Amino acid sequence: MAATTMQSISLTTKQIIIDYPGINFVIGDVFRWSSESQTVTHPAIDNIEQLYQLLHEVGHAQLDHKDYSSGAELLRMERDAWAYATSVLVSNYQIPDSELRQSADDALYSYQNWLHQRSLCPSCGAVGIEKSKNNFHCLVCSQSWKANDARSCQLKRYKK
Repeated sequence: MAATTMQSISLTTKQIIIDYPGINFVIGDVFRWSSESQTVTHPAIDNIEQLYQLLHEVGHAQLDHKDYSSGAELLRMERDAWAYATSVLVSNYQIPDSELRQSADDALYSYQNWLHQRSLCPSCGAVGIEKSKNNFHCLVCSQSWKANDARSCQLKRYKK
């Protein structure tokens, strides 16, 4: 990974905030886009990976992403936000696109894995289908379950 100084990360973060006056940027514990309040919540940006994540959240804002109704829709929105960050935003801030693309690939793999884990039947382990948001059904043993919306905490599945 190319050496990036803390000063350049700080300056780039400040420039991003200036460039998007329609977005509220708020310091918080996790990266999150809220379409309701037009707010990107983020921890203090002190490394290049966090800067990439900030660009990703700006991607959600620029694409006007709102709530999702299924895991597949969430994955599409995540893919689109990363694609926007890697194809549009990266050139605005002289960030090496290969590094940002690797972060995007890693993040998308993590979402795919999370979605797969949610879809596993708690009774027989087969992959089920999502019938509605967070509600799954197994085609093998007919078990139904609800998964929590855990993206930043432990995944739980509850049999119905």
